[in-house]
Amino acid sequence: FFIPIAEGESFRSKMTRLFTLDAPRTRALSKDTTLTDLERRIGASIAEYLALDGAARRERLARARQVLKDEHNVGTLLGVNGKLEKTNTGGYGLNNYNVKDVMSMGLGLASAQKINEKNLSTCPNSAICEGLCLGETSGQNLLYGGEGQFKSGPRLAQYLKTEALVLHPEDFAIVLHSEIERFQRAAAKEDYQPTVRLNVTSDFRPQTFAGIINAFPGVMFYDYTK
Repeated sequence: FFIPIAEGESFRSKMTRLFTLDAPRTRALSKDTTLTDLERRIGASIAEYLALDGAARRERLARARQVLKDEHNVGTLLGVNGKLEKTNTGGYGLNNYNVKDVMSMGLGLASAQKINEKNLSTCPNSAICEGLCLGETSGQNLLYGGEGQFKSGPRLAQYLKTEALVLHPEDFAIVLHSEIERFQRAAAKEDYQPTVRLNVTSDFRPQTFAGIINAFPGVMFYDYTK
């Protein structure tokens, strides 16, 4: 069966009829993109975006969203899951941060996905943990994420967001900035400390997102790494 949905042409061209994508983590997303490249392009994109006036910024954001939708079928970058909800209730010791409870959202990217043909991956220090990763074996990733290299549901969403980051980092950064900005306002309205985890299922070094992190001194970014 086939259920038509609104999607980008690039996305349609590579999907099977059951909305499962054959995307092995060993297939590089680019030829030679490095973490330094991503850091530089994200930083430059955010600097240019913030230098725009209000109308120009809105127009640039609209174009960025369109690129992510048309090329990667990505609409929203940030989300929540059970572990992030636990953060909200203080399960990881983050409650009462600066005498405020926290509100948390995260960015779920593909775990141990090969970024370039030189074996750089989204989890540079991964080893035996690849097969045991929560990005593959926990919760909805296990139940609805497809099997092995055939990705669907949440694992497909993580893969497509990673593809967008690697292939269109400028547009990705602008959309991510907008979502964090909106989240920060929502948290402030409820008198929460906003916290963001940029590596829910990946292990990028913090410098990769330095342009984003530095743009939000009032947001607490947290992580753990291997």
